[in-house]
Amino acid sequence: MNSVFSSSYRLCREGFLTAVGATDFRLESLMMQLKGLEGEDLAMDVAIGGNEQSNNILVCFSGVHGAEGFAGSACQRYFLDKILPGSELGNVKIILVHGVNPYGFSYLRRTNENNVDMNRNFVDFSNLQPDDCDYKTLHKVLLTSEIPDADVIEGPLGEYIAEEGSGKFQEVLAKGQYSENKGLFYGGDSAQWSRLTLEKLLKREMKDAEKVAFLDVHTGLGPEGYGELIFNGSPHSQSYQFSAEMFGEDLKASQSGESVATVSTGLIQHVFDFLDESCLFASTTLEYGTVDFANIVNALRQECWHHFYGTDEHARAAVRQNMMSSFYIQTPEWERAVISRFSAVVDRVMECMASEN
Repeated sequence: MNSVFSSSYRLCREGFLTAVGATDFRLESLMMQLKGLEGEDLAMDVAIGGNEQSNNILVCFSGVHGAEGFAGSACQRYFLDKILPGSELGNVKIILVHGVNPYGFSYLRRTNENNVDMNRNFVDFSNLQPDDCDYKTLHKVLLTSEIPDADVIEGPLGEYIAEEGSGKFQEVLAKGQYSENKGLFYGGDSAQWSRLTLEKLLKREMKDAEKVAFLDVHTGLGPEGYGELIFNGSPHSQSYQFSAEMFGEDLKASQSGESVATVSTGLIQHVFDFLDESCLFASTTLEYGTVDFANIVNALRQECWHHFYGTDEHARAAVRQNMMSSFYIQTPEWERAVISRFSAVVDRVMECMASEN
């Protein structure tokens, strides 16, 4: 099982391409002009197979948040290596998108080449009127040269949290902001390469979709090794009911306040907004817990500060390593938990997707 995990974007990509090559899936590699940390090619790689004429479609993303891509890549490889050979795909089309944000994946950044969070970029920029006042206040104490290495939050940021509360802090931090281009959770000022590439691809491959299951793999929030299924929307919506039917009754809606994630803007699920309103659309983020929340916050702060202001290459390398260890726990136990949860979720989805009703 552990062979599906790799320790760099380059190795993850090579493993995914090899896995696709052992199947009859069609492969498209959508190349970036930039090169990766090791000088390697950067690409959004897409494997398409099953019944390509079917309007029942399962879509799985990895690497939307760059450095979080290791688990998603492993899940996609496990699907190709282990789940696919025993699956009945007569009524299902499969689309696996590996490395949605290849730059961030390679450079161990959560964001892309322009510091844009690709899970906050899906907004209408022609009509955007962001309310970033709360984030601007937070930004002043969030990114400083004095950021602790340990899993504690202290100093000015600690004072901010003590005054505002940890819940408000996470809400303001994670909502998405469009004013501070050197800040965290920055949604950008225009549609990014990954968004434009995805939109073109999916509109072509899914224009007649009737039933869709979208599974987006992330890491960082929640108890170590546990994969929470998150629905980004209201628990009272019809979409939630269909998503719960598809993914399971333990689905948590972000708007209910029960999920490890808070409500955010510009989420990548909006790439499917082109689908006909009659299409049954089930959506979930499979979020695997890694380390304490304070550790995650400090890893993000350190990486962002050193990216823009740091000059010590050794320090930058250490920061990148910290990002990797914050979003990928390299133990057999964690890796087994990731694959076990993914396998159970996909088994249920395949059963639902293969049915006629």
